[in-house]
Order: sequence, then C-alpha cells, then structure tokens
Amino acid sequence: MKIFIYILFAILLCPVSLRAEPPIYVAGIELNKEIYDKMVSEKGGNPLEIHDYSSPHASRPAIALIIMQQALSLGGMNAKFEFIPYPNYTRCISELKKGRVDILATDMWEDQFDNTVYKTSPFINKGEFEKGIYACDYSELLKKTPNLSDLIQHVPIVGMSWELDRKTLRRMGNKIIQTAPTYPLIFEMLARKRADYTILEFPKDINSSYLNTCGLQLVKGVKIKFPYSRHFMISKKRKRGKKIYEALEKGLQIMRNNGTLYRALHQANIINDRVRDWKIIWPEKPQNN
Repeated sequence: MKIFIYILFAILLCPVSLRAEPPIYVAGIELNKEIYDKMVSEKGGNPLEIHDYSSPHASRPAIALIIMQQALSLGGMNAKFEFIPYPNYTRCISELKKGRVDILATDMWEDQFDNTVYKTSPFINKGEFEKGIYACDYSELLKKTPNLSDLIQHVPIVGMSWELDRKTLRRMGNKIIQTAPTYPLIFEMLARKRADYTILEFPKDINSSYLNTCGLQLVKGVKIKFPYSRHFMISKKRKRGKKIYEALEKGLQIMRNNGTLYRALHQANIINDRVRDWKIIWPEKPQNN
C-alpha cells in the first residue's frame, strides 16, 4: 500500500512538461501511412530525429506527417500520433470537421478550409507547388513542347476530389474535364482514349518510367504552377484543437526561420529543382503593351 502511495505522489509531483500528452488522432489514407512508415524506418525509426529528407519514400504526404510531428515537438507539445485510416481525403476532411479526429495527415489547399477548422501558416507557399503534364505514348502532346493553346485542344482527366485542379484547368480554358475516383481508373480512361492527359506531381527522377502502367509519359519542358498555398488542418471542435494549432504554428515558424522547411521540400523533390527551368504553361506571363 505504501509503495502505491509513493508512486501516486511521484506521478502527481512530476512536472506537467515531462508527462506524455494523450495521443493526437490523425485522419489519413492507409497507403500514405505505409509510405510514411517505410521512410521513418529507413531513417532510423524516430521521425523527430530525421534531418535528411531525401528518400525513395519521400512523398509529399510522408514529409507532411514528419514535418507536423517535428513542428509540434518544437512548439512544446509532447504527443504521439495515432493514425485513423479512411478510404479517401474527402472522408478524412469530413470526419475532421465533425470533430472526430484532431488533425489531417497531410497538407491541404487553402480553399478547403472553413470556420470549423484551424489553418496553419503555409507548408507550401503560393507559387511553389507545380505539376507536370502526363500523356499516353501515342499522344501528340509528346511530339513537341506544347503551349497553352495546344493543351486546351485536348481533354484532361483528374480525380473526382481534386477540386482545385478542376478549377485551375477551367481557368486555363478547358471546357470539358473528365474525372475518375482513383488513379487506376484515371490511367485506364487515358489508355482507352476517353481523355488525353492528366496533371500530376513530378516524380523524383523525371527520366524514370514513372506511371508507365498505361504507357503514360511526362511531357518534357512544360509545367503548371499553382498560385495557391497549402496548409495543415486542425479541428476546432476537438478539446485540444487550439493547443495543437498553436504548438504547430510555433514549430512551423521555427522550421521556416532556420531553413528546415525549405530543405525538406527541396530534398524530397516536392519542389523539384530538376524542372526549375521548364516553361510555365500556366499562368501565362502577361504580354507587354
């Protein structure tokens, strides 16, 4: 009995800062979690000790999860992530906004936030995020370096939940935009010539056979720049939502100021330096009068 009392007093007297926080519930897609796990394992098993962000597994969602945890730690929050899988990010966002989880496992476009969630300062700034154009090996788009006029004569296809991609394609001048619920169906529709091209993030090696399952190839020399920022999303309906947001903001500011965030985005090829000099097909530069 005395031993139990001593233990109880020791717990009560332990400084709050040294006690582990309850877990932070994170909504995400299982496949992205698997890629994240592979990267963390490759780097030694502790996401807080990763300082080199280059890896075969360095996808944007994996890097986002690592940066989130590092920023929270720097912001003074000692809590582990507990991953809650959902089939897609539309469902993830819905569950977050209902207050069933604390934070989204990846970054999101600025226009997907509302007054039910906190929006951090940018993980990716406006104008930093770029996508490439991908077409099947029979496509005319691969035979030359296309301009915007060439591109809008062809039909694009994107994911059903890629709202900002559709918005961007409409602003580019596309009248018809096909959609599909999954990547395999996007590639299948391209292979069946029900669409002509898609837009995707650049692979780490632009000369690799990336996405070659349906003869899909990267159209070299051109890219689309997204004039929008990406942020982390935290639920306002959760008890610790504000605390998580404030710690994350503090940590992100530290990582931005000391260059860690810049290094992570470039080492992971989220900002791909191999396409730095490629022509920006959209937005087009304004013509001088």
